[in-house]
Amino acid sequence: MKKKICSICLVSLAMLAFAPLNTGAKALEDSFYSEEQVEESTGISDFLEKDSDDFTSGDEEITDSFSSQIEEQVESNNDESNNDWTPLDNESKISFKYDSETKVLSFKASEPAALPDNTQDGSTSNWYLKNAEVANAVTIEIGDNITKIGENNFDNHLNAYPNIKNVILASSVKEIGYAAFYKVSSLQSINLESVETLGQAALSNTSIEKVSFEKPEVTIGKTAFSSCGLLKEVTIKGKPNIGDSAFEKCSQLNSFVCDSPISKIGAKAFMNCSELSSFKAESITEIGNYSFQYCTNLNQFDFSGTESIGRSAFASTAIVNVDFSVLKKIGRSAFSNCSNLASICYYGSESEWNSIAIRVGYTEATSIHYRGDTVEAMPATCTESGWKETGVCNVCGKHYSDKNNADNIIPALGHLYSEEYIVDIEPTCTVDGEKSKHCTREGCEAKDDVQQVKAERLQRSHGRLIRVVSVFPQQGSATPEDKLKALIDLDAQQGKLCA
Repeated sequence: MKKKICSICLVSLAMLAFAPLNTGAKALEDSFYSEEQVEESTGISDFLEKDSDDFTSGDEEITDSFSSQIEEQVESNNDESNNDWTPLDNESKISFKYDSETKVLSFKASEPAALPDNTQDGSTSNWYLKNAEVANAVTIEIGDNITKIGENNFDNHLNAYPNIKNVILASSVKEIGYAAFYKVSSLQSINLESVETLGQAALSNTSIEKVSFEKPEVTIGKTAFSSCGLLKEVTIKGKPNIGDSAFEKCSQLNSFVCDSPISKIGAKAFMNCSELSSFKAESITEIGNYSFQYCTNLNQFDFSGTESIGRSAFASTAIVNVDFSVLKKIGRSAFSNCSNLASICYYGSESEWNSIAIRVGYTEATSIHYRGDTVEAMPATCTESGWKETGVCNVCGKHYSDKNNADNIIPALGHLYSEEYIVDIEPTCTVDGEKSKHCTREGCEAKDDVQQVKAERLQRSHGRLIRVVSVFPQQGSATPEDKLKALIDLDAQQGKLCA
C-alpha cells in the first residue's frame, strides 16, 4: 500500500511538471487534491516507516515510468515545433509560418527554390489560403535558399496585405517578380543589395524611402518604383538597365547616384520627379522619350557619353549648360520650355547640328558653340598667323574664333630685332664668346647677326696690366695660312690705332 502511495505522489508530480503551460487552475487543484486524499487515508507516519528495500524497488519502478513520460513529452514538443512550419502545396521545398503576436510572416526553403507565382493578387497565394491571418503581417522574412519572390505574391491592390512595413530578404533572393509588392502603401523598407532583377511594378506605389543595389548588373523593370511618393535616394553600384517609367512620379526623389555606365534609360523613367536635383552616373549612352520631362529642379546633367536623346527627354527642366561630345541623335522638343538653357557646346559643325537637331526647343537666347567650325582664339606670332576671338563657350570655357571667316585671321607679325648686341656666350681666356641681336617680341627667342667675341685675358708685364687677345682661331688646329692671315689683320688694326 505504501508503495502505491509513493507511486501515486511521484506520478502526480511528474504529470504536473509536464502539464501544458495553458493548463487550467482546475487541473492543478485536482492534482494536489489527489495527493491530499492519499495522505489522509494512509497517514504520513506509515509512509515514513517504509523499509529501505521496498523503497528502493519502488523507486526503480517510478524512475522507469518517469523517463518514459519525459520521452513522450519531448517527442510531443518536437511535433508541435515542426507543426509551426507549414509546407506549400505548390512548392514542397518551401515552408512558412506566421507569428500572430509579432505579426511576422516567415519563409524558409530546404534547398534553392522560388516562391510560386500568384494567379492574381496576394490573397491567391497558397500560404494566404492556408492561413488567412497572414493578412495582418507587418514584417515579411524571406529566408535562405529562396531565390525569387514570385509574381503578385504580396500584391495589395485588393487590400490583401494592408499592414506590411518591413521586408527582410536573405542574400539568396536574386529576383523580385511582377507586382510582387504592388500597392503595399505601408511598406517602408526593403533590402535590395543582393537583388539582380526587379520585375515590372514590383515595388510600385509603396512608401520606401531609400534603396541600394550592389550587384555588378541590375535590371530595373518597367514601373518598378513608379509613384513611390516618399522615395528620396537611389544608389546603384553596378551597371543598370532602367526600364520605362521605372521611377516615374517619385515626387520626393532628389538624388540618384550610379557608379557605373548606364547603357539606356527607358522612356518616362524619371518623368515628374519634380524634386530630382542630383543625377550622377559614369556615362549614359541612350536616354528615352520623356525620360526627365517635368524634373523642374534638375539644372545640370552629364551628357559627355550620350549618343541619343529622345523626344521631350528634358522638356520643362532647369538645365543651364549642355555639352555634347558624341551626340548622334536628338528628338524633337528635347529641351522645350527650358527657359534656363543658356549654352550648348556641340563637337561637330553647324551643318551637322542642323541635320540632327530639328525643333529641339531651345530659344534664340541659347548660344551654341560648334567646335567643328571654330578654332581656339590666339594672337599672331612672329612666324605664325593668329585668330581673332569671336566668342567664349560657357560650357567648355574655350575662347574661340570662327575658322570659316578669313577676316578672323591675324597675319604673322615678323621678327623685331634689337639694335644693340646681346652677349649670348661670355668669352673666356681661351674660348671665344658669342653675341647677337634678339627679337624683342614677347615669347620669341629668334636671333640675328650672330658674331664672335674674341677670347682675352689680363696679364701683368713689366709692371703694367695688359689685355691679351687671341688672334688665332680657337676651334680646330690653325694652319700656317690662318696664322699669317691673323697676324696681317692684327697689324692692320694696330696701324689704324697708331694713325
